Amino acid sequence: MNAPSFDWKKTGKFEFLSSARFESLGVEQGFIGKTADFSSSGRARFLESFRQDFKVHELCLLEQVHGSKIVTVGESDLCADGIFIPRAEPSRNERSAFGIVVADCMAILLAAPHGVCLVHAGWRGLAGKIHLKALEKLAGSAARSQFHVLIWPCAGWENYEVGPEVIAALGEGAACVPGNGDRSFLGLRETACKDFLQFLDRDQIQISPQCTVTDSSFHSYRREGSNAGRNLAFVIL
Repeated sequence: MNAPSFDWKKTGKFEFLSSARFESLGVEQGFIGKTADFSSSGRARFLESFRQDFKVHELCLLEQVHGSKIVTVGESDLCADGIFIPRAEPSRNERSAFGIVVADCMAILLAAPHGVCLVHAGWRGLAGKIHLKALEKLAGSAARSQFHVLIWPCAGWENYEVGPEVIAALGEGAACVPGNGDRSFLGLRETACKDFLQFLDRDQIQISPQCTVTDSSFHSYRREGSNAGRNLAFVIL
């Protein structure tokens, strides 16, 4: 799984990672770490600055529930862990941003010529195949060769130890190695990629190599506990 070119950028007060390849596809995106906190208790301090600095009308955030539901932009029910945004949305006349928040789970961005899908996936999302549901959402009339997947920083397998119930929920698709006792170290990125590679070529999948647990540039629940902030993965259309 090749690591694409990622650049650290700064817009206003926000420093963020950006994928050079997705920029070349015309997809404006980024992953904001510790320069802000988009947790439910911290985001109010940053929403207006985000809108002004990125020159967007709004930042739409989902009400994430660690599930596998994906909504389409414009739906009233935002209690979901994924959102599909058509590139040409008739009701959207201004630049808008769409985001999900994470603190060790994966944020995955999928792109096709006619739209993008942004999803949040921890082990529960993986078990519910939210990442593959996102591929289905993007299917449309696009050929699979036109799909691109981007996995943002998340917990690396060596810092993501889980119990046997998690491995059982994931089944044979779990990418894991033995841990302490009956526990296992689970590779979130590796598990997602095993599934994606059933439908996509390796060079269509881009992976940010950073581990949120060990890299202090990012918020991490496993490192900081219940007071951890939240990183923001965003896309602007």
